[in-house]
Amino acid sequence: MIIKRKKDIESFVHMFDKLASWDGTKYYLNFVDEINKGIITIMKYVDGSMTIYRSYELFWDIKEHSLEEKQIWNYRKYINNWLKKNEYEIE
Repeated sequence: MIIKRKKDIESFVHMFDKLASWDGTKYYLNFVDEINKGIITIMKYVDGSMTIYRSYELFWDIKEHSLEEKQIWNYRKYINNWLKKNEYEIE
């Protein structure tokens, strides 16, 4: 399944811990942004808060930025590509 509707974002956030890697502090997923030639990292902390970090060829974020569920919709193209590539299903 891919993110087709805004309701699918809730499922993605709910399953994030199962899809993501754990670094001892947070869960994280890296997505390739081929248009801007870079990597987008979405992170979820134990308290449930989410952040985003973008690292592109020509610019990168100085720090992680807070990410609300509704903002994930803007990154669905990259998330969907990752889900398809890794053959993950969102329940």
